[in-house]
Amino acid sequence: MTEPAPLRDLHERVLQKLRDPSCPRHAIVRSATGTGIRRAIAPLIREVATTGRVLVLTTHSVLAEQWRERLVDRAEAFSVTLLETSEAALALLNEAEEQSRNQVLLSTTSKAVTGLSRRALAELDYDLVVLDEVRPLVMDRLRRLIDRAGRVVALTAFTGDSLPEWPLLADYSLSDVEAAMGRPLYSVTRYASTDAESVLQREADQLRSDYPELASPRDERADIDNLAALYSTLLGLAANVERPPETTAVKLRSGRADLLARIWNLVDRVEIASAGDSRLRTLERVVVAESTAGFRCVVVALRVSDISYISSSLADLGYQPVALVSSATEPSQRKAVISSLEPGQILVCGSSVTAELADVPTPCTVVLWSPRALTEVLDRIGGLDGVRIRVLMEEGSAPPA
Repeated sequence: MTEPAPLRDLHERVLQKLRDPSCPRHAIVRSATGTGIRRAIAPLIREVATTGRVLVLTTHSVLAEQWRERLVDRAEAFSVTLLETSEAALALLNEAEEQSRNQVLLSTTSKAVTGLSRRALAELDYDLVVLDEVRPLVMDRLRRLIDRAGRVVALTAFTGDSLPEWPLLADYSLSDVEAAMGRPLYSVTRYASTDAESVLQREADQLRSDYPELASPRDERADIDNLAALYSTLLGLAANVERPPETTAVKLRSGRADLLARIWNLVDRVEIASAGDSRLRTLERVVVAESTAGFRCVVVALRVSDISYISSSLADLGYQPVALVSSATEPSQRKAVISSLEPGQILVCGSSVTAELADVPTPCTVVLWSPRALTEVLDRIGGLDGVRIRVLMEEGSAPPA
């Protein structure tokens, strides 16, 4: 797939500013979701890595993995190393004395300020450091790394006084990009939750509030506001009641049976309500319409359980997806499945594999089960020719940031 000329021109302007010998040693590139700014920075990383060392720090490991996928395909002249384990950090620490060049190191900001990764990274000099979605609160803890870098580029969507006082090299909003392209980068498809779904969600929230010591911690990046996720949450809560921690077991001794009855009653009602799951019914209508019209259709979800839930429902309608792809799928298999998708076929995948979506044949419609996947999807394929992105959102909810 190719970028439309306006988006390609935007990226080229950013790249030329970064290549300019007069470019400040420390610079900020502020860019809203959807501008595909990482695609603009990637050529600079490759250029510097052919003769030097580059460090890319991200906020989440999944973004670091996507950087690896973005860079490794064209890494003939340099190595790409993801510091995701203690063993990888230890190997880098052992090699630090050699100060080998021609490499890109990928890690998260949390690893860069703690443990073995911090020690290993602090021993090296860098020709370029890219801070991907820099968080103001960790800047001071990254000072040693920043001081050892020839150049630092901070990519951020933040605004305001919390950013470091570095020159602002480029600043692009989503409206700037959409105005240049003459079209929106994605569309929103709304669904209305039923009264029954709202009641079930409130009751489950009340359970979690009444027994916080038994509720599993919520993943801030996970999508939980749907019946499939609610079902999994309740099963986890029931398991914790049946085998509670020792200190909690004493408190539950008298009311354990009543609590379990309350949970299982709610589980039964969620199962019944799932037959009319409003988000699922909306997704089915979108996917069936797109595949019937001859578009390739890729459904992106956040949870493995949602991937299975969506696939099973589509199969029951007679629209069996060609594959289910998650982070557990081998990279070579992911690419093979995505690149071979035929018109009218449906693929259900996790957001962790969006790095490969740039290889999907077109025309293609990408449907997001959750708006929380929008940042990763837009970063990889936002604005590319032949791709339409549709986001499912509940009525009354705010548009994705």
